[in-house]
Amino acid sequence: MTADFPESLTDPVTLRDHDTVDVRDRTHDVDTAEFADATELDSHVVVGVVSDVGVLLQNDGHHGWTLPAFPAEAGDDWLAVARHEFEGLTGVPIDVDAVERLRAREYRVPDTGDSTTVYNVVVRATPNARLPEEPQSRVDGTKIEWFADVPEDVSRPVAADVERFVD
Repeated sequence: MTADFPESLTDPVTLRDHDTVDVRDRTHDVDTAEFADATELDSHVVVGVVSDVGVLLQNDGHHGWTLPAFPAEAGDDWLAVARHEFEGLTGVPIDVDAVERLRAREYRVPDTGDSTTVYNVVVRATPNARLPEEPQSRVDGTKIEWFADVPEDVSRPVAADVERFVD
């Protein structure tokens, strides 16, 4: 990590204080039933790794092709989660080089004032060993592949994250 960032990150809100982090806020007004569903959504640390063949993406069978993303909870060290889970996925340890983006999605019920926020912290990382051109996932039901471009049918926020790493 650069001198601007600590080796750990336990509160993604603190990223708002860093000029180098692209902060994207969205607020969704929802009804009570949708709010109950939103409280079940996970926050994630999202890992961008590039090589001369492209950017590494994963497909877990539920979300389509995305940057590798791993659930993180309040109080977790998000950077440690990124390092641990990426190695679990690929078998290759990484160094987290920078935090690229903070996406914060607030869900609120206008009538009650209830709200919850889901965070996605997008980091840039460098593998400590070479990842193969045809990588194999170590997680059942999850595929990993290199992509030179953003795949079609990727949702806009995810596509914007992938674009950050595609040359």
